[in-house]
Amino acid sequence: MSDLTPSTTASEGALIGLRFTPDIQAAYLARLEECGNEVEAAKLLKVPYRAVKSLRQTDQAFRELEQTAMEVFFKGTVEKEAVRRAVKGVRKGVYYKGEHIGDERVFSDTLMKQQLEAGDPKKYGKNVHHDHTVRVGVLVVNATLSEADFEAQYGQPVEIITVQPDSNEEA
Repeated sequence: MSDLTPSTTASEGALIGLRFTPDIQAAYLARLEECGNEVEAAKLLKVPYRAVKSLRQTDQAFRELEQTAMEVFFKGTVEKEAVRRAVKGVRKGVYYKGEHIGDERVFSDTLMKQQLEAGDPKKYGKNVHHDHTVRVGVLVVNATLSEADFEAQYGQPVEIITVQPDSNEEA
């Protein structure tokens, strides 16, 4: 549990029909840390979900506490489970002609890749750099310009390359 858990909480049965008081809010946030689902956390405390939604819409501090509770759930539950599945794998039944003949351990390469990218993005992240600078080009001009006029007009020196067709090439 994080520090969102109240020091004293009302019994769950006593929460029926009460306003969404600070103690009840703290109990809701503690449940949210455990289950990661707003509707389920409210249901566990017998608090109408519309009361949670209403407070979320009107109270910035509550929204932030709710977000923190979700982050605690994610880091404490979801991330740990992802690491476990990636490193230790999960058991999966093996069937032959509809009959269970054993189990195999299946690992998730995708989860492992995601954990590596999150843990060390410089080493395992997507470090793709796209350079869209054009370094070579051809300019076709309908008029004849001298090298000096070209440089004056376009601000770059011109390099004239004459390409002769290879006489050995077949048509």
